[in-house]
Amino acid sequence: MTPVYSICMCNYNMARTLEQAVTSVAAQLDDRFEIVLVDDGSSDNSVPIMRNLASQYSSIRIVPLKRDRNRKLGETRNISIREARGYYCLLHLDCDDVWDPHIVAWIEVFHQIEAAVGGDVLIAGRQIHMAQRDLLLRHGPYPNIFRGEDRNMYRHFSALGILWFLEHEVFRTRLSYPKSKYYHRAISHTIDHMTNDFRGGSRLGSYILSEMVQTTERASRLILFRLSLLPISWLLAKFKPPIQPGLGAKGFSEYREKHRGTFSDLMRRYNRAPDWSRLPASSRPIFDR
Repeated sequence: MTPVYSICMCNYNMARTLEQAVTSVAAQLDDRFEIVLVDDGSSDNSVPIMRNLASQYSSIRIVPLKRDRNRKLGETRNISIREARGYYCLLHLDCDDVWDPHIVAWIEVFHQIEAAVGGDVLIAGRQIHMAQRDLLLRHGPYPNIFRGEDRNMYRHFSALGILWFLEHEVFRTRLSYPKSKYYHRAISHTIDHMTNDFRGGSRLGSYILSEMVQTTERASRLILFRLSLLPISWLLAKFKPPIQPGLGAKGFSEYREKHRGTFSDLMRRYNRAPDWSRLPASSRPIFDR
């Protein structure tokens, strides 16, 4: 049976969290789904764990890759989309996250918004994104970078006016890392993300202002941490090729503010009312903010 939905998951050396993360997703699914589990050439125990998971869940299909240091997360995500057999792809369900049982309800919300829009749409939720596979192939790919790959590709979708941001309660839990790895990961990932923002056209002054504006949303200690990493990120970007976005940083920010909202907000834009009866009672509070 050809799946309707492909859940695209990318793994690299996440053996410590892999089983818990994938099981939390697979346990929610019926025969309309497949999980495309791409391994990016792991050197830990990831592949045997994947094979064991595939023996337990028929929805899992493993795509093992040989390690290529030039291939970053963005390109691995592209491979997962190309390998998908479903009509729709669900993205950014990562192998260090545990998901509460609301994925099918999120898909129902997607379809109601999709029907209200009446055309192509990519919906970016809280760490879960979805679109038709064909749409992603036509208007992608992700740039071949490690962090910020989604933001840079989605600027192209914003320029086309087909990207919506769905506000809802987060229903996934990021699995913790040992403190020694956590701090190294936080620093390296933040620098990489900021560097790619600058490669995509962000300006230093505007970026600093943006960080300061977000002091109401972030703890002051986190703001200081991010500001301290800005100079090195800006310098690193000078030595790397630019990433051409569809919209510049300012345009993308303005677009996002105009195209974000709750389930009810987005339906109201098209004079439609959400059909809450199609969602399980346990999932409705996730989307009824």
